[in-house]
Amino acid sequence: MRAGHGLILLCVFTGWALDAKAASLHYLALGDSISKGAGTTHLCAPRTPVQMKQGAPDNPCSHGTSWADRFANTLAAHQDVVYQNVAESGYTTRNLIDKELPMIDGTPNLISVFIGTNDFKEMGTAYNDGYNRPDDFEHFHRQFRSIIETLQSRFPNAEILILNVPNTGILPYFSTHYHWSESVMSFERKMAQRGNLETIHPFAKKGQHRIGVVDLTCDPVHYQDKNLNDGLHPNDAGAEYIAEKVYRFYKTEEARRTEPSSFCPPYLDR
Repeated sequence: MRAGHGLILLCVFTGWALDAKAASLHYLALGDSISKGAGTTHLCAPRTPVQMKQGAPDNPCSHGTSWADRFANTLAAHQDVVYQNVAESGYTTRNLIDKELPMIDGTPNLISVFIGTNDFKEMGTAYNDGYNRPDDFEHFHRQFRSIIETLQSRFPNAEILILNVPNTGILPYFSTHYHWSESVMSFERKMAQRGNLETIHPFAKKGQHRIGVVDLTCDPVHYQDKNLNDGLHPNDAGAEYIAEKVYRFYKTEEARRTEPSSFCPPYLDR
């Protein structure tokens, strides 16, 4: 299992409110290992679209335990859903552009994107090796924006939901598995903060009715050991929590109008 997957989360849908009589939702999950389901007990993540009938007990992925599988199943409790998940372990924003976007099959009207953890992992790794490469952040910034803009261009009727990323410099994975020093972890915290504040959060402020940002960064639940498999990837409980949070955001008008917090020490404190 490769480390880190998911700064962001992005979802796209044709309408925010659920309607059992509406046309079938086509839900696409993009991202890294967190959206694929690493750390949970049963990965489904259909690489090609599968049909999930409303309320059917034996739908494809009915036993999937990633947050995206669970979200798809909740959607399918209310209406027919076409579900595709091309998220892959270890992927960065560049990998998503090069490898996941070409795999999109059909015309999704609900897209989730949770990406960026591996970008920040690479920045931290370089810093740990004695390199400080400012261009790495700029590459992430441009690539993330390109992902959103490409989705908007290809699927103009889709709604976009972005989930920001828990601060990777606070999650225990890198200090325990990579043995990074406090200096490197401090650098990692700063990069994750910049990624959320400078790259992800501005999409919630553009007034575009088809884009929303779900705030994972400032939620302490995402940093609790009981919800993590290895200090980074959600376990079954953590994935269920994310799925429920995304569904509430998708369904609740007030939640969609709430911008993510820009100050929540220690997760965001600059």
